[in-house]
Amino acid sequence: MRKLVWAILFVFAASALGNPALIAQDAQPAAQEPAASTQSARDIEDISAEQIEADPVGIATEILSTPPGEYSLGRLAKLHQLRAALGERREEAREIADTGTLDSRIIEAQIETLGPAPSEGETEPAATSKRREILYRRLSEELAPLLVLREHQVRAATLITEIDDRIGAIQEDRLLSFNGTPLNPAMWVSALAATGATLGEYLGNPSLGMLGIALVLLFLVPAGILWLGKRWMAAVRSRARNTSSDARSMAILLMNDFAGLLVALFIAGSMACGLAALIWGAVSQAMLLQISVMAFVSIMMVAIARWLGRSIFRSPIDSLLIVHLTDADARHASRLTGLIGITVAAEAWLEVVENDGIIATTVANLLSALLVLWGSWLVFRLAGVIARRERKPPEPDPLADQTSTEVEIHEAIDFAGPLSRVVKVVALVAAGAAIVGFIYLAREIFFDIVGTLAVIALAYLLQRTLRFIMVVLAEGPLRRFRGIIHLLPVFTGFAIALASVPLLAIIWGYNGQEIIDGIIALRNGVSLGDITISAGDVFAFALVFFLGFVVTRWVQRILRLSILPQFALDLGARSAIVTIVGYVGIVLAAIIAITSTGLDLSSLAFVAGALSVGLGFGLQSVVENFVSGIILLLERPVREGDWIEVGPYSGIVRKISVRSTRIETFDHHQIIVPNSQLITESVKNLSFAGDAARIIVPIGVAYDTDLEKARTTLLEVAAANELVLDDPAPSVAVEDFGDNSINLKLLAFVRDVTTGAGVRSELRFAVAKRFAQEGIEIPFPQRVVTLRDERAAPAAG
Repeated sequence: MRKLVWAILFVFAASALGNPALIAQDAQPAAQEPAASTQSARDIEDISAEQIEADPVGIATEILSTPPGEYSLGRLAKLHQLRAALGERREEAREIADTGTLDSRIIEAQIETLGPAPSEGETEPAATSKRREILYRRLSEELAPLLVLREHQVRAATLITEIDDRIGAIQEDRLLSFNGTPLNPAMWVSALAATGATLGEYLGNPSLGMLGIALVLLFLVPAGILWLGKRWMAAVRSRARNTSSDARSMAILLMNDFAGLLVALFIAGSMACGLAALIWGAVSQAMLLQISVMAFVSIMMVAIARWLGRSIFRSPIDSLLIVHLTDADARHASRLTGLIGITVAAEAWLEVVENDGIIATTVANLLSALLVLWGSWLVFRLAGVIARRERKPPEPDPLADQTSTEVEIHEAIDFAGPLSRVVKVVALVAAGAAIVGFIYLAREIFFDIVGTLAVIALAYLLQRTLRFIMVVLAEGPLRRFRGIIHLLPVFTGFAIALASVPLLAIIWGYNGQEIIDGIIALRNGVSLGDITISAGDVFAFALVFFLGFVVTRWVQRILRLSILPQFALDLGARSAIVTIVGYVGIVLAAIIAITSTGLDLSSLAFVAGALSVGLGFGLQSVVENFVSGIILLLERPVREGDWIEVGPYSGIVRKISVRSTRIETFDHHQIIVPNSQLITESVKNLSFAGDAARIIVPIGVAYDTDLEKARTTLLEVAAANELVLDDPAPSVAVEDFGDNSINLKLLAFVRDVTTGAGVRSELRFAVAKRFAQEGIEIPFPQRVVTLRDERAAPAAG
């Protein structure tokens, strides 16, 4: 972002000055810089690659003692080569110094066998002291070369820092130099004159045969290939839109993209050969090869831009679209992306031929300013089209848990709006810098914003494509692995984002060697006290833990479906075993993952200390519930599937975890009960003694009822119900002689305690029906009410 800040400051400063004389004064020191560079005895461009590889430290010391010199592509290339050589020397010295020698490690092991050295005031046997002294002397001799290597490592690191500063200074001087404004007519006159001279020099007078070959390769062959390729790819895209299978649609699109790549390669090769035929004999063979390669690369850049615009704005698969636009806006955005690709390719071509001195600087500056203005306008319009996107509510995730009862998110994350506004501002800054005359700066900002958009779009398209493929697999042949597949998009997205960060850093001006050094530092590790953690350790930990997690889930699945059903275990016992195996597997996976990174578990003692402090400040309940959960799983006073009553709640135990237990009430409400409550409080387990349970149906009959007939009728009703067990057999008891009825009880057993409430209701229905048929009365309380008129006067005596 520092380039963007400098760009804004210089654009406003130049606009405020508006005085060519002052601008010329500002540019004067830059013009004097080459004179200063000529005072050096030897320039970096005069040093061969073999000399740099042979003695990078000496060359760097010599070069850094001279002024930086002006911008030159060759100078920057040599500086980068020198920096790379210094980096190799630094890493070689570091690796040797870190690993040491075999003899030094053997001597250190021998010293350890002697035990710790005696502290002050203590003594040890003379033989041990003499042996210790000899080993220390030999170790000092072995470590002396390693100390020299450490010095070389530090010296190379210091020189690398200075080289980076030198490269940055040269690039900043070029970026902040004034190159002339395209609003000046004199710049146009000079550029036109230089253009005529350049064409006459490089085109020359080609032969008629070479001119014909050039025209055929430049126009006829590409036109034919493009016509055939467009017809075929249009038919393929139409089939992709009309097919109903996601997998077939994706396969067709991939074939279409591959065919488009082949078409682009043939066209680029043909046009590069045609350009080479056009300037054959007018330039050297080396320059001819360079121009042809650059032509090929530029045409491929245009092809990639067109493919990218079509893929992210007009894809027939809706989930691959980066934003949702109307058909007209989608076509417009795709065309703008293609035009931006042409502009970038032309700008890149122009920069190469300018650095090689093929065209005059005035011509390059004028053309570059015009291309930046045109490209900035295209980028601004593209940002405006994206801002008119259609905002749709997010669709349900096909890879999400379909049984989840989480609250549905009705608003999608909007990144296109803020990004389009930022892109507009940066495009205006690039155009302003080109207008006021800071053309190199404008070119750099334009490349940066277009490169950033391209990387973001490619990363998004790659992530969405991989996710779409995973969705197709999860809904098709790999549906049984859906639980694992739904995690893969998270990891792939993280990996793609991580890979995009270095690309964006390089685009915005960071040195590629600096990025490599940062990656090497991550690979070597960062020391935190006695622990060294590297990116490789983190990746190894994540990979091993993930594999352990997958293996644990597979073992649980095998136990639940294949092994445990072979034993006479109830559902609660099987669930407890599967849960315990899951927790043990995850703990083992974590331990193995930690040890695989080379960490000593004893070095993690501070974690235990911090945990003990946390326990004293508020984690007591967490640990209490955890221990209670382990007790529930091992002792099993409450099992999954049991009907329990705890406090005011009653329901079926659905899940016992290490922190809490989930109970489902008969209203299908989910009650989360802390495990400690099930251990420390009274719990009524209606299923603890077994699945069978007794139910009681109280019934009242009139006093004049034949009790034997009522008893027989009740037993027949119970026997007729399929859910009532024959053993133990149902029975009828007289509970009490009430005020209005003789109270009887129908006692019966059901196979499953959870069906008791339903069976009681069915028995009451059946009893009411049979009593009505048998003429047995079910009495109800009756009262005699006497009304008196208090106003009536008593009769006179």
